Amino acid sequence: MKLWRILWLESTGITAFFQGCGAVGWGVLLLGPFNVFASSQYVSLRQIAPPVVWGVWMLALGIAWLVSLEREWRLPTALCFFAAAPTWGAFAFTFLLSGTVLTGFVIYGLMALFSSIISVRLAWKGA
Repeated sequence: MKLWRILWLESTGITAFFQGCGAVGWGVLLLGPFNVFASSQYVSLRQIAPPVVWGVWMLALGIAWLVSLEREWRLPTALCFFAAAPTWGAFAFTFLLSGTVLTGFVIYGLMALFSSIISVRLAWKGA
């Protein structure tokens, strides 16, 4: 119950910072010379869009997240959480479909869940 209270009532700065850094990291990995989407876990994501599109999306989301956090803009931060929820959900769903890595499903699923909860909370507080 304490985790729910922290997610609902506490500050979102740390969560936004780490998710923003994670999105920037994914963007750099996908735009770099690394063949990240080559493994079987990412078949579904490759079918949705090529890695370059995912890389641009993740990098733009992460930069927007970190800038809105640094400037203390509540609405853009809430929108970044709102946009990240289905993105992390797609990553989680991809791991679930591959049936190989349960930890990827759990980690990205929790990130999607936290993003959803926090975006609702920020909107509830009048972001």
